Amino acid sequence: DGKDGADGVDGKSVTIEQIKELVDARTAEWQLDFEKRAMDTLQKAIDRVPLPKDGKDALSLKDLDIIVDDHGRRITFVLDDGQRREERTIVTALPVYREIWKKDGAYEPGDMVTWGGSIWIALKATSAQPNGYNPDWKLAVKRGKNGISPEGK
Repeated sequence: DGKDGADGVDGKSVTIEQIKELVDARTAEWQLDFEKRAMDTLQKAIDRVPLPKDGKDALSLKDLDIIVDDHGRRITFVLDDGQRREERTIVTALPVYREIWKKDGAYEPGDMVTWGGSIWIALKATSAQPNGYNPDWKLAVKRGKNGISPEGK
């Protein structure tokens, strides 16, 4: 009613286009501000990355040696530049025939032995005798029946 101040002004109607214009303008301001802050953060992160030295902090492929044991079970990668040495070994469970089982033998997963005319494969590191009751071993090839050879013997 205007008794405590100047007479009020009637409100105006706005259109969807006018609201869209205001929202687009505020969104563009926010995007620019966000991009600027993101770029500043990225630049600070880049500035903290150590610069490469003269290349002496890295080992090259010519410093690489690959060593495979006699059975092919252990593959060792060696990086050695004369001052530093890094070595990593991969142990596989490739089947390796280790001949007849020996009481004092130490067998690894994948080792195959002959025992009792059959071939057994070690499922884990063991020195136990292979047989059907030992969970360290799995029967791979069962002994066949005695028969006559092709030569008739």
